[in-house]
Amino acid sequence: MTHRLRITPHRLGASVGIVLLGLGAIATASALMAPSETALLQASVSARDFGTARLPSRDAGTDAPGRFALGLRALIGAGRTDAALAEIERRRTARPDDLSLRRQRAMLLGTLGRTADQQTELAAIARRTARADDIRALIAAAAARGDWRAERGVFLSLAGQASDAETERLAALDAKAGDQTSAWHRLATLEASGRRISPPAVAQLIALAATHAPADAFLPLYARLRTAGHSVPPLDALLDTIAATRPAVALALATQAAAGDPLRLAERRIRLLEAAGQRAPALALFDRIIAAPAGTVSQAAIVRLAYDLDAVPTLFRAIAAGRLARLPPPLALDLARRAVAAGQPGTIPAIDAAAVGDWRRLDPWLAVQLARRAGDRAGVRRYAAMLPPDRTAGIEEAMARAAGDRTALRDILMGNGKDPATAAERLIADGFAADGERLLLRAAATAAPGDPIVARLLYLWGPRPRPERLAWLLARAHAAPDTGGRLEWLRLYANRAPPGAALAALAGDPAGGTTPSLLARLAIAAGAGRRADAAAAVNGLLDGRLLATAELRRIVPLLPAGESRQRLAVYARLAGAGGATPRMRCDLAWSSFATRRLDEARDHAAACLAGNPDDSAALSLAGEIAQAAGDDTAARRLYARALAATPETAKTVAARATLIERLGRPRDALAIVRAARADALRDGDALQDKALRALEARLLIATGRPAAAGTLLAGTGR
Repeated sequence: MTHRLRITPHRLGASVGIVLLGLGAIATASALMAPSETALLQASVSARDFGTARLPSRDAGTDAPGRFALGLRALIGAGRTDAALAEIERRRTARPDDLSLRRQRAMLLGTLGRTADQQTELAAIARRTARADDIRALIAAAAARGDWRAERGVFLSLAGQASDAETERLAALDAKAGDQTSAWHRLATLEASGRRISPPAVAQLIALAATHAPADAFLPLYARLRTAGHSVPPLDALLDTIAATRPAVALALATQAAAGDPLRLAERRIRLLEAAGQRAPALALFDRIIAAPAGTVSQAAIVRLAYDLDAVPTLFRAIAAGRLARLPPPLALDLARRAVAAGQPGTIPAIDAAAVGDWRRLDPWLAVQLARRAGDRAGVRRYAAMLPPDRTAGIEEAMARAAGDRTALRDILMGNGKDPATAAERLIADGFAADGERLLLRAAATAAPGDPIVARLLYLWGPRPRPERLAWLLARAHAAPDTGGRLEWLRLYANRAPPGAALAALAGDPAGGTTPSLLARLAIAAGAGRRADAAAAVNGLLDGRLLATAELRRIVPLLPAGESRQRLAVYARLAGAGGATPRMRCDLAWSSFATRRLDEARDHAAACLAGNPDDSAALSLAGEIAQAAGDDTAARRLYARALAATPETAKTVAARATLIERLGRPRDALAIVRAARADALRDGDALQDKALRALEARLLIATGRPAAAGTLLAGTGR
């Protein structure tokens, strides 16, 4: 945001001319009797005839202010600014304290481009008078030279005399100088005083608030800005921004926003509490979520929080209370394993009731154990049949279990190298999770990214693996022998890493510019709400490369909001491939018509109408295109179809009236609008009346009644 008080050489010259011409008028009043030298000089100035410009002779009374001013005016008009300045310097020698002369000298210095000298003179004047106008002149000179540091320094001396615009400008200069705190206090004080601040200043105020405002200032500030009609970012985006640098303030703000609704922003508050090291309050809030009625917080969020907080046993209570339902088999299996490991096998029936499908098939060994505990001999036989036939190992294992020798049992399970996945599953089920993970890591070290052993390892790690596990995935990507494998490992990494790290890894890879990588980056950025990263990925995809229709369709729902250029470019590519929807073709028609590409607009509009023949907006647009192309007959036909497709409601009055006018019936359109205005006035709908008033005025002009239109718009007519 910038507000500059600029004095250019042209403006300075004009200012000098105006001042001096005014002074010259005084001299003219005393020269009515005879055409003296001064009178002749004034006449030449008035006629802008500067061919013989010079100062009056001393006999003519050069020191009289009016005659001297006329002389200076004549010299400047003749392009002899140097001579005018020399004369001021001569007089200034005799009258060094004459402020009028010093101000004239400063303006002439600016006209001559001697900005440094001008700055020195203006500074001397401002120091002497301390007048706001002299300080502002010094500010304007600094701004004209582009010396923002000097401009800021002088601004500070205005103290309480600065206008709102000057305060905003000073805040911008504070920010430019790195003094964000002063910038925040200036704008916050100005806004809190109830003054209307400019949109750029509002944008700067919002940005500064994220890094400087106390927690209790945000909600009142945002409320005032909304009341004043300014656009402010949503609370979620604000919390993300603040949490990046001031997590404690973000936590306090989230807590304030949740006042009166303990579960509002619960997931975000839990994560902020956890990040602040306040685990006990985070777990207490999570317990409240578990105790809340089903549907208050999404099941996915509850599961996510339980794993992230390492509080998965809490889910057993949620399942028992019916808070969780339709658990997918992998999740049900993991919960069952944890229940067994925690000594809570009684939770298994509740997990069974909440699960979808037979999760036991994913771990037949655990199923056998559970069936044995429950005395379900049929279940033992059913799930035992799913295990690999290794009778010896089975006997040794049974003996180790019977003897309670866990060391022997671990060695037996670890020695099953023929099927590391099964061995790992059994190790995990028996409480040897670290050994099971090591076994999986050893087997996955040479596996392809799509190998089931890798999938099992990733499932064990959960949706948010620890940093060292993410590093393992990234190392596998860097070690992959081919581009396809590297991208697949990167995809596995990106789906689990924080969005920023995932995007950085994809972008920094040698294959980061390939279509699969860019599509992955777009999906991650869109899912994380990172608009700039999403736009960058789309730009990469639209660099002229060939894209399949399916790839283009994958892009469409991920396009960042507000990027109309990208959206239209993707639509155009889809249209060229025959894959654009009618709505896409309508958008393309609007764009082409706006840029007067009529043939292209007509083709897009026709394709749009082929899919939506009764779309009144598309029919109206097609009519405008035909009319612009000079085909009035086709235009009228399309307008008539559009009118027939537009329902007669209060919301469609303007659209119907416009179509009727285009069909050559402005008086009918006027009658419709007047009737609608009468209804709006009767119902007290001031906004509808205001909108229709402008349309009625345009129709009055179209029917040859401009005076009535003027009266209506002036507010003196109905």
